[in-house]
This record gives sequence, C-alpha cells and structure tokens, in this order.
Amino acid sequence: MGVRDLSRRALATTLSALIAAAGVLVAAGAVAQQSGAFTSAERHRLISGELVARPLSRTRGQRLHYVGGTSFQRIPASQERVWAIVNDLTEYRHLVPGAAEARQVEDRADERVVYIRHQYAMVSIGYHLIATVQPDTHTIRFHLDGSRSNDIEAMHGYIRVDSFRGDESMVTWGVRGGSSNAFLINVFRPVMDDWSLLLPSCLRSRAAGGSDCG
Repeated sequence: MGVRDLSRRALATTLSALIAAAGVLVAAGAVAQQSGAFTSAERHRLISGELVARPLSRTRGQRLHYVGGTSFQRIPASQERVWAIVNDLTEYRHLVPGAAEARQVEDRADERVVYIRHQYAMVSIGYHLIATVQPDTHTIRFHLDGSRSNDIEAMHGYIRVDSFRGDESMVTWGVRGGSSNAFLINVFRPVMDDWSLLLPSCLRSRAAGGSDCG
C-alpha cells in the first residue's frame, strides 16, 4: 500500500468521524444539516490543506437573520499543538476574524464566559459566549450567554480538533449566529458571511507561527 493510499485511508476514517461529530455536536439546528458526506472535490481540498466551507444563510419567521455553517481544514501540526492554541484565550483575538477584542469575563471550572467584539469600519458588534471545554474529545462547545448584554440574539457552535495521520490535525468548526437588528445586518452581513467560517484557516496560520487572521 503506497503513501497516497494510506493518506486516503486515513482521510476516509477521519472524515467519517468528523461527519458523525458535526451531526451530534450541533444536532439541534441547521448547522447539523451541513455535515453530510464529503464530495470527491472536498476530499481533495482537505488532503491538500485547503479550507472546505459549507455556508449557511437563512431567516426564521422573517425576523432573525442567520449566518454561519460548518468548515473543515487539515493542519500540519499535532493535535496537542493545535488544541493548545484553541484552548488558549489569549489566542482568540488572533483566531476570530474581525475581532477587535476577545477576553475572558468569568471562569467556571470546565466553563468560561468569553466576550468577543468585532469591528468593521466605524461599527462594532459584541456578544458574550459560554464555552464548555471538553479536553477528552478536544472539543469546545459554545452558546450565547443570554444573561448578559449582547448585540445579537442567537449564537451557538463548536470547534473540534481530531488527530490526522498521527502528526497532523483535522479541525471541524460549526457556528450559527443570528440578529434581527437591520442596521447591524446591513453593515456586517457582507463580511460576516466570509468571516464566520474562516476560523480553521486562522488556526492553521497561527499553528505555523503566522500573524492575525483579519
């Protein structure tokens, strides 16, 4: 069996796990619907280290406008190396596209409350997330902290780091956020559609010693 066959076999095994994880972790919503079987083109892009993004854009009751979806990327760094970055709050400012501010507000053992503020032109949008850390599965799940002040009305998602070929990683990112504020939608939606699924690429850059994602 050649190197290419081994890579395909490892990729097939990893992708099967990613599909299952995406369906379980965000089962209660449209993000889960983005986790179907990968096409041959997507598999080729993943093995090449490119981002595979499956965007989601929809409204509910003609009021709440959503952005998000799921994205996947192979990172040429070990699972522990990538997980260390994901689990480091000081990295969030660099990992979240468009983030002007990212800080911890509260620490609750295996949970943490994080404040994130995006800046675009002269307008900013901020929100608080409750993040649950699951070291055993190298997963962080999050949802909007409705008890605090937020500029959006909905947000939930997860990030998971899987081992790939022993010394590399495969990152799965799923997110969905929504707002009914027409002004914020008009200002941010053009960039948020792009920003929302870029985090795995930002993580790949940081793992390689790169700078901010944007």
